Amino acid sequence: MKLFKYMAAAALVFSAASSNAGLITIDPITASTPVSFYNDFKADIGSPTYHLGTNLVVEDAGSVFLQFNYLGSEAAWKNSFLSGAGLINNKGVNATFSYTKTYTAGEAVDFKFTTSGPTVPNWVVNGANNTIFDRINFAIILDTTFKGVKYDALLLLDDTGGLYGINGDDDNHDDLVIGVKALVPEPSTMALMAMGLLGLFGARRLKA
Repeated sequence: MKLFKYMAAAALVFSAASSNAGLITIDPITASTPVSFYNDFKADIGSPTYHLGTNLVVEDAGSVFLQFNYLGSEAAWKNSFLSGAGLINNKGVNATFSYTKTYTAGEAVDFKFTTSGPTVPNWVVNGANNTIFDRINFAIILDTTFKGVKYDALLLLDDTGGLYGINGDDDNHDDLVIGVKALVPEPSTMALMAMGLLGLFGARRLKA
């Protein structure tokens, strides 16, 4: 009976962990590119590479709890990140925000970046990212850390400032850095925990 109890406990832990794993990914799958030597946050990022010209998507259909965190910025222009009703920028609006949304499998996460700089267009929408050298774009890193904190994804904006005489080495995707955490909404997690507890209770009854 002890074996059954341990199996139930292990299933509880595994299910709770799996419910939050692999919720977001990139599409298309692009080659890894080394993080720029000139990226001001290179030492803080837990990965030596990022992906360019790709988009952040939800892997499976269902509800996803998304949390967005301001991590840093190296930019003179006002750069903003918008998702749902939430806003983060590098000019004082840097509070974490979150929401739950139901997505279809492979659907792009709802967000965009904007900049106050003269680049045209002055925005990029997830789902239509690009690698055009003179257009605002972003890089993505999956399953990494920033200053030791784990994130399911990092979004790293390049506002093209290097094209306008601000800094010749500014093409480095550090103009606004956003950390993303993706979780199964709380009711689902609680249901998994309840199932695990019922298994443990049943094991105790059988032992008695």
